[in-house]
Amino acid sequence: MNATNLKVEIAKKGMLVKDVAEMAGVNITYVSMACNGRIKLTTAHQLAIANVLEKSVKELFADVR
Repeated sequence: MNATNLKVEIAKKGMLVKDVAEMAGVNITYVSMACNGRIKLTTAHQLAIANVLEKSVKELFADVR
């Protein structure tokens, strides 16, 4: 399975998925599934995660269909 941009950026920041989810106020299960490309997050969730990681939504979620 290929790593998504989201998963790569979380790893680059040295953060855990759990920490990103808590800081963004998004359910950890949703973030984990999005990291593995299984679901597409809502726009609000994408924005919250992008703010935590200090990246643009396009950078993090460009590979999501």
